[in-house]
Amino acid sequence: MSLGMILVVSHAYAFTHMDECTYAWHIT
Repeated sequence: MSLGMILVVSHAYAFTHMDECTYAWHIT
């Protein structure tokens, strides 16, 4: 699994679940 794929999946997970803390962590 490439780093790019991990980032995409992580962002998709955070966005899909709309967890504010997780999402804030991803965009900082």
